[in-house]
Amino acid sequence: MKEDMMKLAQQEIEEALEAVEALEQNIDKDGFSKEDLKSKFIKLNEKVTELEALLKSQGII
Repeated sequence: MKEDMMKLAQQEIEEALEAVEALEQNIDKDGFSKEDLKSKFIKLNEKVTELEALLKSQGII
């Protein structure tokens, strides 16, 4: 995998981890709503899908 693709993959992973952290923070809040959870989960799903597409394009998976 080329260096620029490695950096892109690393960025996608970091963004996915940030989405997980946002989910955790929202779950811990008292004013947590199902809509908040849904939007955070959708963002996480998008990041994982983007990472999967990148890895597939590089022949890794």
